[in-house]
Amino acid sequence: MNFGARTGQPVTSAFPPPTTPPVTAPPGWYRDPENAAASRFFDGQQWAPQSSSTQGEVPLAEESVTVPLRVGVMAVVVLLGSLLMSGLGLLAATELGLPSAVGLAIAMTLGYGPAVMWAVLSARRWGSGDVVGSLGLRAKWVDLGWGPLIWLAAIGVQIALGALILFADLPTVSNTDAISNFDGRAAEMWVVIFAAVVMAPVVEELVFRGLLLRSLVKVMRAPFAILIQAVVFGVLHLNPEAGIANLGLVVILTGVGAVLGVAAHKLGRIAPTIIAHAIFNAVVMALVLSGVTEGLV
Repeated sequence: MNFGARTGQPVTSAFPPPTTPPVTAPPGWYRDPENAAASRFFDGQQWAPQSSSTQGEVPLAEESVTVPLRVGVMAVVVLLGSLLMSGLGLLAATELGLPSAVGLAIAMTLGYGPAVMWAVLSARRWGSGDVVGSLGLRAKWVDLGWGPLIWLAAIGVQIALGALILFADLPTVSNTDAISNFDGRAAEMWVVIFAAVVMAPVVEELVFRGLLLRSLVKVMRAPFAILIQAVVFGVLHLNPEAGIANLGLVVILTGVGAVLGVAAHKLGRIAPTIIAHAIFNAVVMALVLSGVTEGLV
């Protein structure tokens, strides 16, 4: 199912080995059905080539590691529920008279912590057992170049969709309206910046591109999977109080989610999209806090 931390050798799964299609077993190492003395990697859908059975390495690309659809859907549910819970945590902290920075830190922990725990549990229980590999978190130095390129692509799509929204006169609203100038509240400002530039990119990429997208490609063609996760990504950023004015915002963020989805699927990992997402949020935060604009998204 994974590799021994010290030996680097494959650890054979305790699950019974898959036999003939259709099979429903999690990705991992099993007894080779053609050679009981050897181990062989099964990616959740098919066996690896027999020649790689005893090499001690997962021979398939990380993008082939998928999780069941219910796991990806549940990741979105957990994130949505925890974000709602974070609002209650912030309200409780305010009622208790805690400093606003402390309340925001509590809200951030409640909002993102459960999603991270679900991602780790999912990778261990339904993925390959290797958390980093199953979630596509294995970074490469080249990702430092891919990240900015993906960000530029997302900006291009954002501009194009923004022009379309203006031309069609669609109602829209910003999701940065709640960000203030933080005059005299440096601690609060830094908590918000950390949440927007570090926590949000990591957690949202884990949920949407690390789990949801990888679960969708198991049951449908990649273009449809990318589109669905992008729409869900856009919808989960709407402001319930804005009503129909969310339409433009959802369209723009769906486009951004599609760019991130294509990149994650093609590259087989989410480290580059985490970088792109972080740059995207950092630029927006800088523009909003500097007063140059009220917000782009």
